[in-house]
Amino acid sequence: MSMQSVSRALALFLLIVSAAGNVFAGDLSFTIKQPFKVGSKNYPAGHYRILADIDSDHINILNLDRKTDDDLKFVTRLSQREGEWGEVVFDEAGNGLSLAEVYIVGMDGFMLEGAQGKHKHLVIREDIK
Repeated sequence: MSMQSVSRALALFLLIVSAAGNVFAGDLSFTIKQPFKVGSKNYPAGHYRILADIDSDHINILNLDRKTDDDLKFVTRLSQREGEWGEVVFDEAGNGLSLAEVYIVGMDGFMLEGAQGKHKHLVIREDIK
């Protein structure tokens, strides 16, 4: 293989990697020991990863245990939080949890459709990598 072919292949590889890297600008992983809802959809307890892009109107939630994912349309953006770790905030109403807010380090937060009416908050810090 000529040096020119190797250079072209390397350039193509770097282009693909950089394009894929821009699909999602931030992520966080968390573990929850209770089932929860996002909107009307139910999710089991487990280990999750959330991916977000600053130029999109949705975030992606990946169930790392079951290898399934969903795109979640968020309601609005929230102010960026200070700190070293991301967090997810669940609304706790009755016996159920609803994912309400996502904070990824270095990004604006995301508000999802949480519980209606009176509720408490359960904050889970992202898993240490």
